[in-house]
Amino acid sequence: MQIDHNFTSVVRSIQARKEQVKQTQTEIKDDISALATNYGISKSEVNKAIKLAAKEFDKPGTIESEESAIEIAKRLAA
Repeated sequence: MQIDHNFTSVVRSIQARKEQVKQTQTEIKDDISALATNYGISKSEVNKAIKLAAKEFDKPGTIESEESAIEIAKRLAA
């Protein structure tokens, strides 16, 4: 049975992307832990802040900024 070169190429590409996703997930978990530690809040609260910030950033006319995300995190921590 002969395996098509294109098939092999696509499989390798998928494997590489899966590794990238895995690495990104690890980086995100590390970032969440760092935020929780730096702001003295739980990882759950950080995740809530991320979700709220995403909703804020999706609104028309909203300026995406680091300050907005920090303010949301502070509100949750209060």
